[in-house]
Amino acid sequence: MVQAVGGSSSYYGYAPVQRSASVAQTPSSGVNPYLADSYTGGSDYSPMSMAAQGGISSIVGDSAAASRLSAFLINTPDRLLKVGAGLGVVGRFFVNVLSGSVPMFTSSAQQTQIKQNVFGWISSADLMRTGASPNQTRMMQDVGLWNVQNLTLYTNPADQAVLAQRLAGAAAARGLMMEAPNQGMVSAWVNAAIGLPKYNF
Repeated sequence: MVQAVGGSSSYYGYAPVQRSASVAQTPSSGVNPYLADSYTGGSDYSPMSMAAQGGISSIVGDSAAASRLSAFLINTPDRLLKVGAGLGVVGRFFVNVLSGSVPMFTSSAQQTQIKQNVFGWISSADLMRTGASPNQTRMMQDVGLWNVQNLTLYTNPADQAVLAQRLAGAAAARGLMMEAPNQGMVSAWVNAAIGLPKYNF
């Protein structure tokens, strides 16, 4: 289901919450049993959207592009997502222009590179809504997860365990083992993704 392995910023975006008693659901109750019995690891975590917090530079690696985006009030990942994905082709074109892809003034190779960068930034902004840090969104991209829709495919705890292992491999490749997610984090991301509005980009 996921693909290969192939960057950097810090915070996790998880806050400890009170453990609450849960009632086991059965398939006959009409509730997805995988969502009801998902593994939470040794600690309970509540995802907080990182997309509305922090500056745009947490996901935009090009400081000049980040400065131009901020000048137009696209200064958080959430705003980048709303413009770049929420406004469709027009929004993405605007973000590309602010990122340095100016038609007739930028070579086609540069335009292609900027377009790929913008896609990655918007993808990170989308994935951060689940509570993942910027680095963790890059790990997800490394294994083929580009948006919250992709995460909603992992409701089965066994799939979440495999995904956590793949993400650990991506973390190792990037030298970011301290940010490698465990299965409980992956489960929290999946549950958050299911309830989030979906964007196409």
